Amino acid sequence: MHGPAARDRVVHIRAAGSRHERLRGYDAAVLELYAFSYFDERRGRWVRARYRATLEEIAARYARYRIAGAPEIRHGSGATAGHLARGPSAR
Repeated sequence: MHGPAARDRVVHIRAAGSRHERLRGYDAAVLELYAFSYFDERRGRWVRARYRATLEEIAARYARYRIAGAPEIRHGSGATAGHLARGPSAR
């Protein structure tokens, strides 16, 4: 299955606090990050942001903004290198 329905299905299966996330050690955070544009008063024009942010972060920083598309959904705490915390393999 492709498209928005498939994305919703994956989010539902791996929802915050799911068994999969508890087994893998994730903190079960789910972020919805949006691509957006904001109006730059100094330049007098719309500028596409070079990063993605949550709606709360965008609204707190910019008085005028436009969301450009569907959110990018990220799971986990954003911490990386979890594979390094395990210790040596049992080979």
